[in-house]
Amino acid sequence: MRPTTPTSFVELQESVQDTPKRAESAAPVPTADKAPPALVFQCARCLTVVGDSFSWITAQRQLSMIVLREAAEKVAVVGPVITSSEPGQGLGSTYSVLQCTHCTQHLGRQYHETPRALDELRSAFSFHVDAIIVYQLGSTSATGHPSSIPKEIQHTPDEHGKEPEAKPEAPRESASDNASEMDKIRTLLMVLGERLMRVEQHLHLSPTSNTEDTSRWNV
Repeated sequence: MRPTTPTSFVELQESVQDTPKRAESAAPVPTADKAPPALVFQCARCLTVVGDSFSWITAQRQLSMIVLREAAEKVAVVGPVITSSEPGQGLGSTYSVLQCTHCTQHLGRQYHETPRALDELRSAFSFHVDAIIVYQLGSTSATGHPSSIPKEIQHTPDEHGKEPEAKPEAPRESASDNASEMDKIRTLLMVLGERLMRVEQHLHLSPTSNTEDTSRWNV
């Protein structure tokens, strides 16, 4: 995934919202057999894979978390049940800590009891945005899709002159599934944008320095 350096969350959000408009003139519109690449989440300390976007539930921006239905085997629920005393939406919630079994890094929380506004977090895997890194899988894979192989190659006769039997085509994802995956990616980008904005505020970066930094990527 190509690195980006947004100067603010507002600019990132506008960029994400304008993506479909730019795509109409810059690239063909994705078809039903062109699903967006999946996102893979890794432990920020040891790079162990902890989950992927196929288990995506939501991005909780107030808590700076991404929430998955399932997590990889290297993620363990450890320690006693804790009652949150942090002000905000999660006040009074109970949770256990999520830990990377490879390096013992604390990755997030598994909530047991929450206010009604956070119902979807219960029993799910909520990862702190600053405890993980994200990469996007490439468009190529070891197993080629039948539709991507030229017909003259698919039906090449064998040494006896017989054509191989046609194999059933793999099911294709619907346009609604693709739209759902794109929504997941947009939401994640917004969360990461907010995180970058908070880092900038913490470092007291000036508008001039932001412009100089981002100009490197505008090639």
